[in-house]
Amino acid sequence: GERVAALSGHSLNRPLRLEIIERAGGTGAWAIVDQVVLQNIFVPWFDYPLYLDLEGDVAVVSSESNASTIGCVVVCERGTNGAWSETAMLAPPSHVPTGGFVWSVRDLAVHGDEVAVIRSTSNGATQTVLHLYRRVANGEWAIVERLSLDAVFGSAVASTELSVAFDGTIESLCQRGRKPSFFLATR
Repeated sequence: GERVAALSGHSLNRPLRLEIIERAGGTGAWAIVDQVVLQNIFVPWFDYPLYLDLEGDVAVVSSESNASTIGCVVVCERGTNGAWSETAMLAPPSHVPTGGFVWSVRDLAVHGDEVAVIRSTSNGATQTVLHLYRRVANGEWAIVERLSLDAVFGSAVASTELSVAFDGTIESLCQRGRKPSFFLATR
């Protein structure tokens, strides 16, 4: 496409910046056209993952860096004036930031008015879940489906790298390095 997104930050535990980069009309050169300082997603420790996906005028971002927003996903959108801004934070169900590590994001994807998030929790017994959010009437986001991946992949899912991606109107979920082994219909 003609638009990409990148994350940048200057120091540990400081807000990340979402940079929107677009190709210039006649020259074909790429340039940063907008930046959003994310108020709820911080620069993680050097080996902690960052997650970012972009489709059209919507970007979704997550990081395991801020104890109060671990497991959350931030939605950034381009407004009618062309400026990008942070518009929503998608918290996992039963998000309890106190008491340590409750949910962590393992991957995410955006497609239209839907965001799919794979999360794991180690609160007692480990569980891995796919949460599907959909934008509802008034622009709010709601979880519309919840799927236990432990039931699909078995107990090995806790130590397996997983990815989620939209393919038309379905998400394909696969273990890293393998063909998609699960499909979830969303419409």
